[in-house]
Amino acid sequence: MGIEWRLCLVDHEHVVERGLPLLAAANRSGLLDDVRTHLLSKPWESDADVVRMLEERLKVLAGLNSPEMLLDHARRALAEARGDHVTPAEIRELDFRTARRLLRGWNMSQRVYPQGSMFDLIHWTVDARRRERAEEAVLQIGEAKVIEPHWRLYPGLEPTVWDHAYYGSAETPVDFDGIPIGGGSLFGSYNPPTVAAAIADEIARTRLPGWPEILQEFARTHSWIAGKLQEEQVEKDVRAGWEQTVRAYETAAKRGFGVLIEASD
Repeated sequence: MGIEWRLCLVDHEHVVERGLPLLAAANRSGLLDDVRTHLLSKPWESDADVVRMLEERLKVLAGLNSPEMLLDHARRALAEARGDHVTPAEIRELDFRTARRLLRGWNMSQRVYPQGSMFDLIHWTVDARRRERAEEAVLQIGEAKVIEPHWRLYPGLEPTVWDHAYYGSAETPVDFDGIPIGGGSLFGSYNPPTVAAAIADEIARTRLPGWPEILQEFARTHSWIAGKLQEEQVEKDVRAGWEQTVRAYETAAKRGFGVLIEASD
C-alpha cells in the first residue's frame, strides 16, 4: 500500500480559533450546547466529485458481494460525504466524543488533495535553495548518499517557502487533550492561513520546467533510485501532484484556510 501523502484544507477560524476553545470549555463544564451551536453555524460542504466516487465504490463493492464490514465502511464514508451526520437533528443528539471527532475533522474529508509518491521530486525541482544545501543535509545509506528533504532534522538550515509547502511551518493544532486535528497516522504538520497565502503567491509565480529537464536533474542527483523508476509513471505522478498542490494552496488562500500536511499508511 505504501504511504499516502495529502494536503487537507482546514477552516482555521471555525476549527482552530473558535471551535477548539469551545471544545475545551465544554470538557470543563460538561455542557455541549455551545459546541452544538457552533457546529450548526457552518454548513457542511459536500464535494460532488467525492460523493460520486464513493457512490461508485459502494456500487462496485455491492456488485462483488463484498463482506458486510467493507460495505458498512463504504456506506458510512458516503453518508459522511453527503453530510447525513450533521443535520440539526443529528447534532442535537451528539455525545461529547462524537462532537469532538466531528469538530477536529470538520469538512476535511471533502477538501483533500493527494500529493502522490513523487511530491519530493517536485520539491527538489522548484526549490533552488534545497538543491544548494544538498551537501549540508545528507544521510548515508550503504554506499549511497541520500539527500534528506526534512530541514527540521538540521536546525542550522533555514527553511524555504517550499519546505513549508510540503512539510509545514508549524505543529498541527491540537485540542484540549493534545489530540491533533485531522486523521493522519504517521506525520502531521500545518500551515496557518498567512503562510498558506504566502505559498500560494509563490506558486503563482512558479512554473515547472519541461519534463526532460526534471528527469535529467533527478537522475543526476538521485542515481541510487532513478534507474528503478518507470519514466512514464513518474511524469504522470509528478504532474498530478503539482496540479493538486496548486489547487490546494490557491483554494486555501482564497478562503482564508490553513493547510494540514498528513501522511498515513
